[in-house]
Amino acid sequence: MFKRIVFLTALFILFLLTVSVAFAQEKSVVVQRRDADMTINKDGSVHIVETWLVDFQGGPFRFAFRAIPFNKISSLVFEGVSENGKEYLRAASETPNTYSVEAGGGERIITWYFEPTTNATRTFELRYTITDALRIYGGGDQFWWKFIEQDRPYPIKATRVTLHLPGTFPTQELLAATYTDGREHSDAKILDGSTIEFTGGPIPAHTEWEIRAQFPHGAVTQPVQAWQAAEDQRELKLEAQARAIEQFNFYSLFATLLLIIGGGLALLLMWFVRGRDQAVALPAEFLNAPPDDLTPALAGTLIDEEANVRDVLATLIDWAQRGIIKIRALPQGAHTETTNDDYAYEKIGADAPPLQYQYERELMQRLWAGETSRNMGYIREKFTASLKEMFDGLYDELVRRGYFLSRPDRVRAQFYRLGWLLLVLLCPGAFLFQLYAGIAFSPDLAFSFGALLPWIVLFILAGAVMVLARFMPRKTPQGAQAAARWNAFKRYLEHIEKYTNVADAQEQFERYLPYAVAFGIDKAWVEKFAQVDTPAPKWYSPPPLSSRGISSTTRSRTSTSTSTRPTTGGILGMGDAAPNPSPSSSPQGVPSLNDAASGTFNTLNNVSSSFFSMLNTTATSFVKGNPSLSPSRGSSRSGSSGRSSWSGGGSSFRSSSSSSSRSSSSSSRGGGGGRSGFG
Repeated sequence: MFKRIVFLTALFILFLLTVSVAFAQEKSVVVQRRDADMTINKDGSVHIVETWLVDFQGGPFRFAFRAIPFNKISSLVFEGVSENGKEYLRAASETPNTYSVEAGGGERIITWYFEPTTNATRTFELRYTITDALRIYGGGDQFWWKFIEQDRPYPIKATRVTLHLPGTFPTQELLAATYTDGREHSDAKILDGSTIEFTGGPIPAHTEWEIRAQFPHGAVTQPVQAWQAAEDQRELKLEAQARAIEQFNFYSLFATLLLIIGGGLALLLMWFVRGRDQAVALPAEFLNAPPDDLTPALAGTLIDEEANVRDVLATLIDWAQRGIIKIRALPQGAHTETTNDDYAYEKIGADAPPLQYQYERELMQRLWAGETSRNMGYIREKFTASLKEMFDGLYDELVRRGYFLSRPDRVRAQFYRLGWLLLVLLCPGAFLFQLYAGIAFSPDLAFSFGALLPWIVLFILAGAVMVLARFMPRKTPQGAQAAARWNAFKRYLEHIEKYTNVADAQEQFERYLPYAVAFGIDKAWVEKFAQVDTPAPKWYSPPPLSSRGISSTTRSRTSTSTSTRPTTGGILGMGDAAPNPSPSSSPQGVPSLNDAASGTFNTLNNVSSSFFSMLNTTATSFVKGNPSLSPSRGSSRSGSSGRSSWSGGGSSFRSSSSSSSRSSSSSSRGGGGGRSGFG
């Protein structure tokens, strides 16, 4: 029984709380109208009578209050509150039909009390007088007043203010406007030479509404107030800063355009003078043979002005083609000193042709170091750090031959460092300039995008210098001539099917393969010859058939290949390439690249895929642990309606719409405002 009583009591309390919360949630106020009649007196004081038509929804409500700040007036006197002609008494009892006035916090508050009201409409009238609220200017005195305050949790559906001026004036000398949260509107009407009417609404909660009027100077005796002088000084400073910012941004934009045009032209001129190769005209479109005795690595470095791992790989393939080394694919699962090796590079013997260039001798010495065989594991782990010496040898040889005045890698590094130096200098330069501009003109300039535009362009230009560094190595006239001839040969290799019958040029496959590797077109080169039954290179041993799960009789390869460097070729015009006699099929006993494709020995797919794998694995092994040695991405191988204007105190505010800066300035110009509410 006791538990039931406790449960019912708790349920009843919960019901009461729920009902009270529901009533509290339904309690609200809507002011149907808040109107005012204002009279400006000869001494500059303003007598104001406010009329509030309040719709109370829910309740009960017992009081209302209105607070007005003293920020732009010298005094405020509340003269009383009435309702439907019945005056409230001033008292501190908080009883119905009384009001009280108190001051504090820079404002004066009037609170009036009425009979408890629920779901009813009541009309209140407030009377008060403010002094020294006008702005005095030689071109016309002004009255600003925030009649509808922002600190207000309820909406006002409509408002009307009738303003009586301190005299009668020609209507063309009067100005009037309203502002909603600082945005100017034309909801003001000059009724005659002494009366102006302002209308507005609906005005949502927490929205400010302000009136403004101007009449000829001299009609009132109020002097200029200290708050006006300070406000005008602040406005003048803001306007001066705004003009300075506008002018500064104009010059900044002009400088930005000059930098874009001038900087772009300067970069182009720098490349034209320092980096452009001499134009060379060849009498024919292509060369069907190497134009001189450059090795594949030297030819590749000459064309793209960069020594990289492709040139190393091309050198190894060139040695293999010349009979100096051979390349052997290890069987799957082979037991070697280093696990996961796929290929072995073996020196053939002491009777190999001598190496002509220092970079070749350096590569041979560092790669084999007295041994006769090296595998991928050794290359990956110990050899990659030695490639720089080979690259230096390639650059030095091209300079020695007179193809470059300076090594291309050093020229690129020089301009790359120049770009970095510019970036390093621009960072403190931009900071100091922005700091100076903020002090000299306006603090807003420190955050002005317009002021930053020239510096952004300078940063881009500095970055462009770093990008342009790739194109700044310049060949001598002799080097440009040689590069043009080698490009003609490269064009022949790239499009050999355009210039000759590939099936009739099978002997060129192995001979020109090192150049195809150096030029970065080895994959297309192999694929084109694989389609015409071309024999596989004799110096490359693919994985044993048994290791690939294939049972077949091994055929010996009897084809021969020249072990000397290709002879220099002449220039052929388009259509001049004559078919070279060559067997239409591979020599007997020699497994061709296409035999396996057709399934005869299953060799082409295995040999060609293994061959590509060998090239890729070797290239990857050279750069493993030293990615900077890989070919670069840039490589060629990879409103007042005609009346007089406002006089002072807002002369910068033009037309009907305003910017955000204008809104904030306008919303702070007039007195009044404050806060209000009901309870």
